[in-house]
Amino acid sequence: MSYIPRPRKRVYVLSDRKEEGASKTFSSYIHTKPYTQTYNLDSDPHRKRKNFAKENRRPFREKKAQQPLFSPAQRRARLIEIINFFVKTYPMCFSLTNPKPLKIRIHQDIFAKADYLQMTVSSLPISKIMVREALCFYTKSEPYKHALSNAEGRVDLTGEIVSPVQVEMDQV
Repeated sequence: MSYIPRPRKRVYVLSDRKEEGASKTFSSYIHTKPYTQTYNLDSDPHRKRKNFAKENRRPFREKKAQQPLFSPAQRRARLIEIINFFVKTYPMCFSLTNPKPLKIRIHQDIFAKADYLQMTVSSLPISKIMVREALCFYTKSEPYKHALSNAEGRVDLTGEIVSPVQVEMDQV
């Protein structure tokens, strides 16, 4: 013996008046009819609302041109080029052989001077994100960590001591 499902019921809302071209309209009276019966979908207010939303959508916006993705070796080379630019631009602050502890939030000073905007690495302009990543790469190096533990204070872009190195910081 096979199972035969019962026809589903759908709730229709009927009204006293009929719209043009609609076989069923909606009002406050609820009446159930078998699922097999059809009605004109043009009179469905939910469908009208969906169509209105589709017609009034914002036009498609193209995505911003993104920088090409680099391999880890290319990214590292680019960060080293940015650090070399900082060594040439701010020699009192940055050094590859004898690094000094940098002022906390020194990236804000770099952005204020806007010298980084003049530089292009591999014919691509550098962004604020790349500046932050280069500073992170610089401060995670072993010579910088060694200088952090032996230094008397943090320096700004001009090489002046701004704040002392805290004991908790040198254990990082």
